[in-house]
Amino acid sequence: MGCSLENTIVLRKINMLKDKLEFENNLHKRFTNPIRHVGEQVLHGYKYPSKKIHGYLRPSEGAMLRRWTSQLMDGSRVVEIGTFNGLSTCFLIDGARETNSWVYSIDPFDKDNERQLKEADGTADYIKEQLEKSRIQRAILSHTGYDKFSLIEGFSQDIAKTWKGTIDFIFIDGNHDQVKQDYVAWRPFLAEESRVAFHDA
Repeated sequence: MGCSLENTIVLRKINMLKDKLEFENNLHKRFTNPIRHVGEQVLHGYKYPSKKIHGYLRPSEGAMLRRWTSQLMDGSRVVEIGTFNGLSTCFLIDGARETNSWVYSIDPFDKDNERQLKEADGTADYIKEQLEKSRIQRAILSHTGYDKFSLIEGFSQDIAKTWKGTIDFIFIDGNHDQVKQDYVAWRPFLAEESRVAFHDA
């Protein structure tokens, strides 16, 4: 009886160790492989340079966003919180085109500046850039040539109150002081195997 129990405990610990090693190995392969990251950056990370579309996104980060959206199931839905000038949006769209997916990008743009200044996270300089929605929409379409995207004007947590449908990938890069609140607001819409990415959080 004692030996049987002891053997069971040992086997359980071995299985737990196997699971841990397998998880770490997969994590390494998917996220921390430097060769893959460099390759992705060279192949795709410079497609939408920040000099043409002003933004705060490294080429390697843009390449990763593109790769993650390209790995989604056909017809998936991607939500981005924080459009700015559309640099990260272009990378998300570039991956989404491979799976015929939709990209929804949420931002107050140049509306309600008083509220934006009140809730600013220390990066209020962007408000001076006159982020006109129609201009950004034209620029994104011109750069990507893909029309399955929608720019939604408003504050993310307000939009979440009336949102319908599941989300397969969400990229949170809005107000950096509201990251947790954004995630909590949108968590109910995440599909079972959805992916979540945060920037500057």
